[in-house]
Amino acid sequence: MNQQQFGVANSLGPFFGTAPMDGIFGLNGFNEYPNLNAPMPSVKHFMDKQQFTVWMNRRVAISKGAIGGYITYGAYDKTNCEPQIYYAPLAVANRWIVNIAGFSIGSFTRTANEHVRLQCLETASQDIKHMFFRPYPTLVQHGLVFQKGFSTIF
Repeated sequence: MNQQQFGVANSLGPFFGTAPMDGIFGLNGFNEYPNLNAPMPSVKHFMDKQQFTVWMNRRVAISKGAIGGYITYGAYDKTNCEPQIYYAPLAVANRWIVNIAGFSIGSFTRTANEHVRLQCLETASQDIKHMFFRPYPTLVQHGLVFQKGFSTIF
């Protein structure tokens, strides 16, 4: 990859020093800033498919060396994710946000037309190890979190 910019930190905030992750590479696939090139548009021609899959382990003991999850570039993770793929178009251009008609987790069911922000794909926050996507504002109000394999084509 030519002309790809990477950030380098001399010190980390408290969250990044203890987070059970090594970092997020290239999943902001949009060129939001004119002087920076997003990695995904630069590497997508090297991939078998213009797709990536994120799988996050539900029961993980990072302190015992467990795997927290996988990001598979250029393919669907058939090993860790269910075989059926559900695609959704982006609801907001250049953002990892899709619309949902509803969802259920255990006995909780919600039907509404809401935006879902694919949190871990765009930002690194303390929620990253717990929350894979969240409809606004429902999941935050109810304190519900869940994890599931996700795949997208860009």
